[in-house]
Amino acid sequence: PSSGPFSLRLEEDLCCPVCHEVFKYPVILSCTHSFCRDCLQRYWRQKQERECPVCRKISSKSKPPLNRVRCSLHSEKLKLFCLDHQQPVCLVCRDSETHSNHRFRPIDEAAKQCKKELQETLEPVKKKLKSLGNMSPCCPDDDAGWYCFEDNVYTITTNNMSKTLRF
Repeated sequence: PSSGPFSLRLEEDLCCPVCHEVFKYPVILSCTHSFCRDCLQRYWRQKQERECPVCRKISSKSKPPLNRVRCSLHSEKLKLFCLDHQQPVCLVCRDSETHSNHRFRPIDEAAKQCKKELQETLEPVKKKLKSLGNMSPCCPDDDAGWYCFEDNVYTITTNNMSKTLRF
């Protein structure tokens, strides 16, 4: 589990099952599965049929509505974050047996906390990356190795940061 309020479970809840990235313009099908709008459109073009990539149910709509991130169990809006289960929940979930005696925060408050923790975690990484960029390689023949390492660290850091900040 992560040290902050957001765990891997939350990332799974907010990721497209087609591209496995955080949703970009999420749409929801009548079967309640959500996808990035572009991922779904690409999938449908390849299949030449409007079926759900997860359950294969045929969609009646060629342009599914945007998903405002809803509970997969109750189709209610996710307004809270369960600190004990480290996942977003709707008001029905909050009152369920599964979450009895649990601690909750408004989801926007939990998201702000996560962004703050991410920024604090990334600050030392950014400084280290900058110092690595200023270093001379140990061996003159090793220039490519340093630049490759720097590019990889930068790419991983910025990808993780942009995924979280998009939330």
